Amino acid sequence: MIDDGFTSKQLILGENIILRAQNENYTDIVVKGSLELFGVMASSIRRFKR
Repeated sequence: MIDDGFTSKQLILGENIILRAQNENYTDIVVKGSLELFGVMASSIRRFKR
């Protein structure tokens, strides 16, 4: 959760913990405090415009 809202990001572990969106219009979030994960996304179903 970020600012009381759920988000789906790629978790990158290394020297820093980074949350990365797959949409390049959003910047990475470097975790500086505690991090609480609520689950792991295994797949995604999307609708595309025709």
